[in-house]
Amino acid sequence: MLKRLDRHQKNRFKYLIFCLFLPILFVTSCTKSAMEVEATSLYGTWIENNWDEGIQELVKSSVLDTHKYGFIIKPNGRFIEYANSGDCATPPISYTKYEGRWKAISADSLHIDVGYWNGQISYDIKIISVDLKKLQIKRVY
Repeated sequence: MLKRLDRHQKNRFKYLIFCLFLPILFVTSCTKSAMEVEATSLYGTWIENNWDEGIQELVKSSVLDTHKYGFIIKPNGRFIEYANSGDCATPPISYTKYEGRWKAISADSLHIDVGYWNGQISYDIKIISVDLKKLQIKRVY
């Protein structure tokens, strides 16, 4: 087909093909994996530091704090939550470790399945920001 077209028509044809496939190229090259957040900065132990208007701020730690909420995100999908050991949240609060699983559900969200004092719970975590020292999240139930 290209042999029958003159040089100008060939160039227009090539330009048209290029313009048709360019958006497809951008869409596929911009597709993000299920976890956009740099995984190495997300893995580890996180201790609650602040809670303001539904945004929970946690700081990275080497160990869980026995007097604060926290969790551990492991690379193998394992999730360990350190949360209330009972239904009473009036200080002093007792904390217990609960085993669970996490999985990435979008570029900035995790799905959590974990035990708690009354059985099992599932919720999503929307990652607002993360770096090597601080994590800000919003829980979605």
